[in-house]
Amino acid sequence: MNNLAAVLIGLGELDIAAERLDTHLADCRATLGRRHPETFKAAWQLLVAESRRGDPRGRVRELLDEDLAPLIEADPDGLPAELRALRAALAEAGH
Repeated sequence: MNNLAAVLIGLGELDIAAERLDTHLADCRATLGRRHPETFKAAWQLLVAESRRGDPRGRVRELLDEDLAPLIEADPDGLPAELRALRAALAEAGH
């Protein structure tokens, strides 16, 4: 799923990517748990898709707080630039 999602995101098919990743993330949470590397990957890719399409469902904050927080806490300086920029923008907006 992660490769398909990356291709869809790269092609700009953000709605399709977000829909599929949302289902994939729910499956990962249920079968692997929230702290599994595949769950983190699914959450990250969903965050990218949602943020690039303007976060119409308000999922970015939820994904940061509920799914990606362990990674952020473990190595805040090792985060991808896109995630650091999202965190900074949310903090500036008071979210």
